[in-house]
Amino acid sequence: MKNFFLLFVIVILFELSLSSFGKSVPVEKIFVIDSSQTVSRKDFDSLVYLSITLLENEILENISDEEHINIMMCLNTIFIRDFEDDRYKKLKLITEKKRYIEN
Repeated sequence: MKNFFLLFVIVILFELSLSSFGKSVPVEKIFVIDSSQTVSRKDFDSLVYLSITLLENEILENISDEEHINIMMCLNTIFIRDFEDDRYKKLKLITEKKRYIEN
């Protein structure tokens, strides 16, 4: 049984490596891992701006579930991609100040 499981894992990993071999995301695109969506940098920046605006002007309870999802996708992408632009720093700062993740 142990050998079967090991073989299964190896086959799955091999298939995954073949399916992604030679594929890359263009520089002007950003991959949002959580939702498996690719958005342009311009669209991503718009989502970040909207997230900042919501967090600055709304109480957390008034933000819709869809808006919360967008905020979390932005935060995850910024963290994973290690973006350091001022707008991304501002979003991280506001979320820390509001203790967004804890709430």
